[in-house]
Amino acid sequence: MKTVELQSRLSELVNGEQAALILCLKPATLAQMRWRGDKRLPYVKMGKSIRYKLSDIEDFIERSTVGDGA
Repeated sequence: MKTVELQSRLSELVNGEQAALILCLKPATLAQMRWRGDKRLPYVKMGKSIRYKLSDIEDFIERSTVGDGA
């Protein structure tokens, strides 16, 4: 994998606090989702660090949208 491509993919990762801000949730809510095994919002675990892909956050928002938005 090229270094530029790897850097681009890594820049897509956000931590739990950033993900919570994007979703207007508390970081504790995301922690509870992980603890309960809720698979609706995938995450990446690297050691003790938890990261979320921005594309997964966008997909989660799309799947959580009720109605057609019109």
